[in-house]
Amino acid sequence: MPNHKSKKNSTDQERFEVGGYWLSKRSDGRSKAWHRTWFHTETRQTCRASLGTTDFSEAKLKLAEWVLNNSVMIDERPEDTPLSAVLLRHWKEHASKVRSAESIQLSLNEWNKFFGPITVAELTPAFIERFILQLEANGRTPGGVSRVLSDGRAALNRAKRLGELTSVPFVRDVPRGEPKERAVSIGQLALMFDLIKSEHIKIFCLMMTNTMARPEAILELHRDQLDFEHRLIRLNPEGRKQTKKYRPTVPMTDTIEPWLRRMKADHVITYHGKTIKSVKKTFHRLKTENGLPDDFCPYSIRHTMAKELRKRGVPPWELQGMVGDTRFELVTSSMSTKVKMSKIIGLSVHWQTSVDLSVQRTGMICMSCVPLA
Repeated sequence: MPNHKSKKNSTDQERFEVGGYWLSKRSDGRSKAWHRTWFHTETRQTCRASLGTTDFSEAKLKLAEWVLNNSVMIDERPEDTPLSAVLLRHWKEHASKVRSAESIQLSLNEWNKFFGPITVAELTPAFIERFILQLEANGRTPGGVSRVLSDGRAALNRAKRLGELTSVPFVRDVPRGEPKERAVSIGQLALMFDLIKSEHIKIFCLMMTNTMARPEAILELHRDQLDFEHRLIRLNPEGRKQTKKYRPTVPMTDTIEPWLRRMKADHVITYHGKTIKSVKKTFHRLKTENGLPDDFCPYSIRHTMAKELRKRGVPPWELQGMVGDTRFELVTSSMSTKVKMSKIIGLSVHWQTSVDLSVQRTGMICMSCVPLA
């Protein structure tokens, strides 16, 4: 197909092309609508189909979405590719399938709302700076701004990595500041256990308390990851690639071993025989109905236990390894694996002591944590 990207169309607007299709209007004036136009290689004819709009910006979005759903993007030029098409492709092909899909969708909506129908080439550093200022003006924290920028950056970098775009602009990050304190008191943790009525949520909270794992690691935990002989829980299942949110191997404490031994399903956390994807609604209901802190969430358990262990003298580098903190650099060589296991064995004494003392400090946890015969 001949390259007409530098030509003007009939309305004297710059020609817009993506994926071998471009925008045009009928030369005979019979329709004012914009058309999806392409060159048919077999018939050697130029073909067109109406997009049903006379607005150029809307037509660009419609063309980009059609190309997204019906063709393959290969080495497209940034000046010919709408940013919204890149974001939409990233959402449909990847982001919508991950656990953090809801959060990513909110971030991508922020990008679309601010930048509108611009092309990737128009995403200049100055434009990005204005976007950052707007996010801050809307009340987003440094961490929130960083997350929005990260999700958009991921969409652009994915398009470049897959060969859909020849180049993408640099999207800088912002300093995140100190992480938010989510720890609660042991008494509040006890109140949580006392309020829980559903057994699967109680087991979830017990697992969080005794492993300090991230919520998704507990929700996905399978019986194959439980080593009763060596009393270990491998939070990262076999075959899963480790990410920056490292999933370590942790000791199986005396508190949770009886619960794990009597499980009947393949997964540790099930409801009516089925796995669950999230416990956010349950925790939201717990805090709103029972006076728990406004920022109380599953991560509060993890942070509270980490704080308790640190208070009891566990070295910070060992604690970082236990919680899977990426600042605790781990590699997968056999030597580093031996180091990790030795830290796990050494830390298990601190861990079990902390759990036992926490149980002793409140009768509510004690009563809630005794499995039925």
